[in-house]
Amino acid sequence: MGNNYEKNFSKKQRKILVLGIEKSGKTCFVQCVNGKELNENNYVETNDLDIIDVKKDKFWLQFYDFAGCERKRIFWRHHYIGAQGIVFVVDGSSMESFQDSLDALQQLLKERNLIKVPICVFINKSDIKVEGEIKNKVEDLLKDASIPGENHRIVNNIQGSNKLKQGHQQVIEWLAKTMVEI
Repeated sequence: MGNNYEKNFSKKQRKILVLGIEKSGKTCFVQCVNGKELNENNYVETNDLDIIDVKKDKFWLQFYDFAGCERKRIFWRHHYIGAQGIVFVVDGSSMESFQDSLDALQQLLKERNLIKVPICVFINKSDIKVEGEIKNKVEDLLKDASIPGENHRIVNNIQGSNKLKQGHQQVIEWLAKTMVEI
């Protein structure tokens, strides 16, 4: 039967999952990477999944932008196979939504199908004010996940702002260095 992902993805194409809870800035992250202007007055929440192709240097990045509401998160795992990188977006300005983000990230880090997939946590909204406690808790969680051993993960976190278009290039550069070919 063979691996369909080898047929669907070339060596110059990368499958990147963009995950996080609702209203964290996932769609805006992809729009910024794609060079699109953000229109705060015309915001539309992702219903299920949007797939956006972006040409970066010598690669086509295929972003899978998922809905982040709790009832839709169960569908994320259907797209783990063939993923070469993950951007997990966290609202760095909201302690109220942070625990939900932390729980979703912990679940993601437990997924055995993603052990070799690099995960970059993008702490969004640094233009407002990133809560120090949020950054510290993300760093602690990722430090535990990156301990060498059977479940060793390649992880990183980068602060940025969709509104100011900051941090996106660093995320893409880090993923480009760490992504594995399928």
